[in-house]
Amino acid sequence: MKYDARSARCSVFVYHEGLLASVGHDLTFAVRELSIDVDWEARTVHARFDARSLHVVAPVLGARDQRTIEKHVMQDVLETGTYPFIEFTSSSAVPIEKGYAVEGRLALHGQGRTLSFTVATDTARATARVRLQQPDFGIRPFSAMLGALRIKPEVDIEVDVPLIPTSSEA
Repeated sequence: MKYDARSARCSVFVYHEGLLASVGHDLTFAVRELSIDVDWEARTVHARFDARSLHVVAPVLGARDQRTIEKHVMQDVLETGTYPFIEFTSSSAVPIEKGYAVEGRLALHGQGRTLSFTVATDTARATARVRLQQPDFGIRPFSAMLGALRIKPEVDIEVDVPLIPTSSEA
């Protein structure tokens, strides 16, 4: 089954810390361009996310602040001019109670790492939530004001796809 941004959702959750953390915000980003190919019978997954399509989902911020944050993430953190895509290819997916234990390779920021996670399933959806450490992929977490405001090294990624085909899936 093939999924894209009309049928699947990928969210990135980042958290702030530091002396001036009270002026910062935890943020959620949505990936607006993605493709996920899942063969449920063969238990394989290949996913490709366009890092240039990250968009801040934060109604508490003004449009200018959102654009500034998106620019910093793309240019200074993910360096999307050099590393525009993030890809995951599974090497195994073992059925477990209410889901799958998945292992595969994640390519991010020019680095490849083995990744293991669970996918929770119900009658309608499959959802994976993974915690990544940015430094594991050569990414230096964003900081400002001489480090008084900074993003924590860990980020959470959530990918959600329907199990029941929708009209946008082929």
